[in-house]
Amino acid sequence: MNDKMEKNYQRFRNLFFGLCILAAALLLLTTMKNIISSVAAANWETHQGIVTNGSEDMNRVLATPYNVTNRWLEYKYEINGNEYRNTTVGYGINKPASVLRIGDRVTVYVDPDNYANSVIAVGFAKGHFFGLLFSCGFVVLGFYLWRKI
Repeated sequence: MNDKMEKNYQRFRNLFFGLCILAAALLLLTTMKNIISSVAAANWETHQGIVTNGSEDMNRVLATPYNVTNRWLEYKYEINGNEYRNTTVGYGINKPASVLRIGDRVTVYVDPDNYANSVIAVGFAKGHFFGLLFSCGFVVLGFYLWRKI
C-alpha cells in the first residue's frame, strides 16, 4: 500500500473513531440526564391523578404507523383547586409499567417548583440501562474500527 492510500485509511479510521466517541458521549450525557432527573423526581410531591386518555392502544399505534389513532397516555391531577394535564410518563421512560385505561387512578409525581411539570414513572428503568449499554457499545465499536481499518 502506498503512502497516499495509507493516509486516507488513517483519516477514515480517525473519522469513524471520532464519530463513535461522539455518539457515545451524546448518548451517555442524555441517559445520565434522564437518570438523574428520574431519580430526583422520586422525591417530588405525590398527588392522585386520573388517566384521561389511556395507553391501551399505544403498542398498536407504534406498530402500525399508517393506522394512527392518536391515542396517547394523558392524565390530569388537581393541586390547590387548579387542574393540570400532562402526557409525560417519565424521564427516559416512554411507556407506563402497565396498561392504563381511561379513568384509572395513578400516582403523579409533581415538581414542587412547577406544578405543570409531572411524571408517573420514576427511578432507574430498563431504558436507562439500554442507554448506558449502547453508549459503551459505541466506545467499543470505535476502538474496534480504529484498530481494524
